[in-house]
Amino acid sequence: MKDFFTKYIKQIIVIIIATLMILIIIITIHLLVNSSTIYVLVAPQSSTVHIDNHSVKNGYIKVTPGKHTVKAEKNGFETQTLELDTKSGETSNAFIVLDSNSEDTANWYSEHQDDALLREKISGAEYNATSIEYEKDFPIITMLPYETMNYTIDYGECEYSNFCIFIDAPAAARDIALRVASQFDSELGRYYYIFSDYTNPFSKYSSISDIEAEDIIPQDTDLVVKDIDTIFKNSKYKIKNIQVVDNYIITAVSYIIDDYGDTNVYRLIFQKEKGKFILLNTPELILTYEKYPNIPRDIIKSANNL
Repeated sequence: MKDFFTKYIKQIIVIIIATLMILIIIITIHLLVNSSTIYVLVAPQSSTVHIDNHSVKNGYIKVTPGKHTVKAEKNGFETQTLELDTKSGETSNAFIVLDSNSEDTANWYSEHQDDALLREKISGAEYNATSIEYEKDFPIITMLPYETMNYTIDYGECEYSNFCIFIDAPAAARDIALRVASQFDSELGRYYYIFSDYTNPFSKYSSISDIEAEDIIPQDTDLVVKDIDTIFKNSKYKIKNIQVVDNYIITAVSYIIDDYGDTNVYRLIFQKEKGKFILLNTPELILTYEKYPNIPRDIIKSANNL
């Protein structure tokens, strides 16, 4: 036996080392796959911070995937709590700036330069994290703001959403701006749009459901033309485009709004029921998915891109 070990000692050592390395790799992969990270940044830096009642410091903290509570507190400041739902292999951010609730700490950040710099870092980190998420969800953001002599396309918060598209343009340039926006992201219906100096003159949308839609034939577009004449109620319009798509008729109508000949282009979607055509939406410059959940997204997309 001794002679055997003497003869094969090098091979045995190699096998043991290789086995240990494989075990280390397996354990490492297991930990990576079954763990997540919370990036903690709290100001003031002397705050007491807990994740699920475990004391932590600023930095990257490994946790198990799932729901976690991050709590930051300090005497003289308002306690803040964050609820996070972390995912395996991903990093979640816990950025917290505590606000003073005492006269003793009212000037804390102006008197403590390190904490003031940390507060600025947290603000920048929050902005970057938000921008990254927005870029992932809203690819159009990478192309904005977009400015020309005639119009501007930008983004920001509005009463409808944290991410809205703002178009500052005279009537004559609104449709051009929308066409440019469609080159940045063809799914215009994903966004809310705020147009400068614009009020929709048409009635509000009332949800239509349970339509027993009938098949549409090419000649039906003539019936829709008559309906459009009734909707716009005067001769100051021109049908730019009208198409049959699946079981819908979609159209874009150029509507003159002033004595200078400026126009707004409205999108309309119709369906046929019992031989008559029903307008499914308010005539609008752009149609959004959230406002018209009963209309298939590909139909809205086709109408927006007319």
